[in-house]
Formats: sequence, structure tokens, C-alpha cells
Amino acid sequence: MAFGAGTTIESFSGWVELTDGSNSAVAADAISVLADMAGGTGWTNSEDAESAGFMLYLPTMTAPVVNETVSLWARQMDMNTVNDAQQPGTTYIGHRVGSWGLQAVTTQYAVLSNARLPNMQTAQKFEFYIINHSSQSIAANWQLWINTKGHIASP
Repeated sequence: MAFGAGTTIESFSGWVELTDGSNSAVAADAISVLADMAGGTGWTNSEDAESAGFMLYLPTMTAPVVNETVSLWARQMDMNTVNDAQQPGTTYIGHRVGSWGLQAVTTQYAVLSNARLPNMQTAQKFEFYIINHSSQSIAANWQLWINTKGHIASP
């Protein structure tokens, strides 16, 4: 079946790892640190995507309780070329992108399939953080991946 004239279809850029491969552990009820992201410099939305998929590889020493969560937060960087949003912490969380419900296993991949990116400008730069709401520590070397999504005209 052919798409009609003027139809748009979803387009995905492909999975890109945001973490640096040597991440520190994230304790129960704790926030990850910027150094866990690749290069510690953030990620630039050069495609100006409005949404993305996020995949989290999550190793734990002990299985978490089913339906405990890990949430993803975004910090906008270089707004108006110099201003950064406040860094997430105990008194300010920031922009929630989404959360993953966990299974009772020690190694799992969790996917957010259609998360909105809180863009404030063209080529918005972000720092991403995870908050571990589970009762178990996330082991070192967890991974976070992004796959931006857009729309293109059908051929």
C-alpha cells in the first residue's frame, strides 16, 4: 500500500550511547552524576527532534521489587548560549523525561519509546540524569542510549 501525497512517516536516527562505559554505581534513592555521561559534556539535539526513545541497560546485584522505577531527567544547557538550567539535586529535580518500571531480575533493558525532549532552542544541549527509585543499587557500568525520532515526507 502506498502512502498518499502529503503523508509523513516517522523517521529514527539510530541508537547512540549517552554514557561513557565506565559509569559509577547509583545507590537506592540517589541521582547519577554528570561524569557518567559520555565525556561529561552533554548531548546536543542537532536534529531538533521533538521526541526520542531511551533505552536503559540496568545491572543490579540484587533484583529490585517488580514495578519499582528509575526515572530520567534532562537539564537544558547553553540556553541563550550561556545559561544552564539548575543541576538536579535533592531540592531541584528538573525536567522529567520519563520513567522505567523495573522487573525482578538482576540484568534488564528498559525502553521509553516516545519521550518528549524539553527543547528551548535549536540544537538544544542536554545533560541527562537517572534517579534510582528502587530499593537496590544500580551497579557500575549501566548504560543509557537515545534514538531520536522525527517525521519525513513519504517517498
